[in-house]
Amino acid sequence: MTAIKRVSRFGGRSFPLLFLLLAGCATPTIRDTILRDMALGAVAGTLLGQTQSDNRAAYSMMYAGVGGLAAGAMSTYYHLQNEEKKNKENQDLKEELQRFKKQLEPQLIQQGHSLFKIPIPREVSKLVEPGEWKRYKMDQWVQDPNQPNTWYRQVEMFEIIPPVSR
Repeated sequence: MTAIKRVSRFGGRSFPLLFLLLAGCATPTIRDTILRDMALGAVAGTLLGQTQSDNRAAYSMMYAGVGGLAAGAMSTYYHLQNEEKKNKENQDLKEELQRFKKQLEPQLIQQGHSLFKIPIPREVSKLVEPGEWKRYKMDQWVQDPNQPNTWYRQVEMFEIIPPVSR
């Protein structure tokens, strides 16, 4: 009987302080948030059990368990829904970023395999690999480094790869 009275006295004095401490905690992880919500549910159940006229300790323990379980289940459900929304939004933003990056990259529109006007002789072709050229379409604005109020629009780019010996 004294153990029940001790629990009853403990619940009456310390739970408001515990409630204030738990309510003021800022926890960054979902797991910590769910545990905090379960503790708050248990505190609420204990306080509800203290309002009973007989067997306060038993009702406090029973209501604390039910309150903690209910708060944990609701918190888990809420956070899982939010996590799914965040994952969906994150995936959509990644796809939009990929589309945006693709628009900024130059697009190859033509390509050639010789920089010479006439083909190189067969004897030399074993010694030299002819150069090539590539033509890209692009659309980007570049600021003039000498004049900050001047911008240039670049719409084409040529890449020339010179001949190399083998």
